[in-house]
Amino acid sequence: MFIMDGPSSCGMILLCVCLALLSSQASFSVMGQDVVLDNANTVPFIPRMQHDNGSVVINLPLEKTVVFSRFSKEDVDVSTIDADIEAIISSVSDTTDIFTSNVQTPLSSLAAPEQVASLSAQLAALEKAADNNIEQHKIEGISNLVNIIVSQTKVTGAYVNQVNDVLPALESNIEASVSLVTETYTNRIGKIHTFDQYGDVKGLIAPRLASLSSLKDKLDVEGSMAVDNFVQIEKTLESIEQKFSAIQNIGGFTSHFSKTHFGNPNLPVFRFSEFSTYAQCCGWYYGNRAEFYGGLAPSTWSNGDGRADQMVSDPAILRNLFNKRVYCGWNCAVHNEEWYYYSSDNGRHGAVLMRIRNTLNKGVDWRVSFIYSSYGGWSEQASMSLNGDSVWSTGASCNTCTRIETLTLPANRISTLIFVVGSGPPSSTRTSHLAFYDGSLQLPDGLEWVDDLDTIEEL
Repeated sequence: MFIMDGPSSCGMILLCVCLALLSSQASFSVMGQDVVLDNANTVPFIPRMQHDNGSVVINLPLEKTVVFSRFSKEDVDVSTIDADIEAIISSVSDTTDIFTSNVQTPLSSLAAPEQVASLSAQLAALEKAADNNIEQHKIEGISNLVNIIVSQTKVTGAYVNQVNDVLPALESNIEASVSLVTETYTNRIGKIHTFDQYGDVKGLIAPRLASLSSLKDKLDVEGSMAVDNFVQIEKTLESIEQKFSAIQNIGGFTSHFSKTHFGNPNLPVFRFSEFSTYAQCCGWYYGNRAEFYGGLAPSTWSNGDGRADQMVSDPAILRNLFNKRVYCGWNCAVHNEEWYYYSSDNGRHGAVLMRIRNTLNKGVDWRVSFIYSSYGGWSEQASMSLNGDSVWSTGASCNTCTRIETLTLPANRISTLIFVVGSGPPSSTRTSHLAFYDGSLQLPDGLEWVDDLDTIEEL
């Protein structure tokens, strides 16, 4: 057995082979591998690997498994890494813009708790007013406010839904950006050639990850504030919804009374009074005090040609006299009476105060036909006024006279009309009349009846 090693091993192998061919059997070791030559002088297969001009040549037996592995260190361009990071940070900036436009801006412009609380206070005030005065225009005001609050509630709900929709998306965007940075540059770091380049890339990644983390923290804070605001909004809206359930009853009330002036301002409603001025036992009523008679003394009405335009404009004084309501159709017998008189001092009078709203931007003419009584011989006039100005008066001797008058009601305001009649001439008895006929209480388009004398502070 020969054991060979060293730089001249190739020559020695050749020598050994030649010697072995001359013998019947020989064995030897080459580079730690036993080589045996049999009697048939067979040359054994020797594993071999050599390097030739940059190539690697390997010879192995056919039954052996061949596995190749190759390793190559690559240089990483740090500027390319930085550009990629900047692209991701730009994406994060877009996410920040989305956050600002969809979360911060809606929340700051909404000011929902304060706004809803204000609307709630208005609703409560009108709800209280509705309890005290169930009038058509007030019901309409409440209905309009309800519509406004419903609209505001829908807007608020839209903001809430918008932010709720955006927050998870923003969260996902930021998480995705963090993952992308981490995954991308973890892979890149494995390919970095030198330690210096690794430090450069790590220095680029760290502040970017810190920026993303800061944005994530900001989102958490803003999201928490948004949730707190939403809780307050939901509580306030729940309170308003409870009021809605109560105020909506007014809608049902209106539908039940749609055939009355409460639900239909076209149906007549006005104030009325009938009064005497002198008692045979005691003289002028109430000591001849004017505050019970619209600002004119009783003696003025029956002995001094008192007229409608002479009455005061103070609603508190007028309420003392006009303390009865009249509900009519298009025609109305307001006042008719006959009595035995004892002297010329006493007169029986009928008076009507109407409040009519012109909803248009122009004056509207109203043609009114009425029956009246008067007797100038005893200074008892029939008269009418519009907003304190005299429209017509007469002292004619009339038991049941008629009059047709066309009035122009001014635009965009509620006008006050007052009709007053005295008693007719004596004939054993005296009579007093006030009635509207010819369908004249059906107001033309643009005009509507108002009953607000109990609440107004001035005409």
